Amino acid sequence: MAVSLWVHYPVRGFRKALEDIQSWEHCVSTKRPTMKDVALSAGVSTTTVSLVVRGDSQIPDCTAKRVHQAIKDVGYVYNRLAGNLRGGGATTFGILVTNPRNAYFRELIMAVEQALADSDDMAVSTFSLGGKRREAALATKLAGQGISGLMFMPREPYSDHDMQEINARLGIPVVQLIHDSAPAFDHVIVDEYAAGYLLGEHLAELNPNNLLFIGGSTSNSVLRQRVAGIQDGLAKHLPDKEIPVCEAAATNGNYEFSENLNLVTEALDRCHENLDGAAPDVVVCFNESYLVGALITLRDRGFMPGDDVAIAAFGDLPVLSSPGFGMSTTVVNIHPEQFGLKALEVLRNRIADPDLPPQRAVIAPKLVVGDSTTRRIPTKS
Repeated sequence: MAVSLWVHYPVRGFRKALEDIQSWEHCVSTKRPTMKDVALSAGVSTTTVSLVVRGDSQIPDCTAKRVHQAIKDVGYVYNRLAGNLRGGGATTFGILVTNPRNAYFRELIMAVEQALADSDDMAVSTFSLGGKRREAALATKLAGQGISGLMFMPREPYSDHDMQEINARLGIPVVQLIHDSAPAFDHVIVDEYAAGYLLGEHLAELNPNNLLFIGGSTSNSVLRQRVAGIQDGLAKHLPDKEIPVCEAAATNGNYEFSENLNLVTEALDRCHENLDGAAPDVVVCFNESYLVGALITLRDRGFMPGDDVAIAAFGDLPVLSSPGFGMSTTVVNIHPEQFGLKALEVLRNRIADPDLPPQRAVIAPKLVVGDSTTRRIPTKS
């Protein structure tokens, strides 16, 4: 199957991207101060420093004051909760993801919090809303709050070198989420290629003449894997058919609904022009936000989703499977709850045994077929 791409990529500022990278390199260039550094500065043993930071009353006041001054001088932050974990106490886990507007991330965080609800452990989560500069600053703040480990979902993939630097900087275990780009370090991913492939195989039953993929970020490896999977799934069952794929991606991945709606409108306009006024045979949406925008825009233009245009999306949320538009939606379930629980398991393993070999956990997707695509499957005579 020959696949041609009509690519619509808004231009991203290269200056900003370069500033982000340079800022991260600056942030991680200095190793996080250790208890040994404090001991050298104060002229005492590391055992004495440990007793002081834990509030041992047997240490003379003059020695304690000297240690506290050394802590200030070297910028040391005592990881109290990591110490508690080693002593059997409560543990706090950090979660740093890219954007609160992405419902998948919220479901993931909720799964972790619910898993910890019946224990003394807890999770502290925040959103970066930016590139490496912002990620570095927030990761450092979380480490300063005494988390024992970090579940980290960067906006762009981190290499082994990047992960080595962030681990050295923070001084705590870090598990990278979503991106399979640092094999020497722990990571948890969804098999995004398999997710696209499952959907591509199903869409081949429709025998489409074209396909519009809406959403995702131009810098996001997840988008590339999903599109590649869809193309290969179509090609397996329609090897002799040329199916043009119109792909519309954002530059920032902010998941602001108004911005996503604009992208959907622009994508459908471009597809409309290329198809001589017709609607695309199939619309595939990166997540639920783009799905809602596509459903609204198609209906406003006189096209009935499911009847005139087949539509599908990636995710596992009520909006994707509810019959709010008179149909159930075909979705590829990428299991945010399973993902969150697996990330927590991997991080706990690493905290308990720092010498474990790199852990790689893969969440398998599941195709859930709804009316939004089956109505368009040709009837066999």
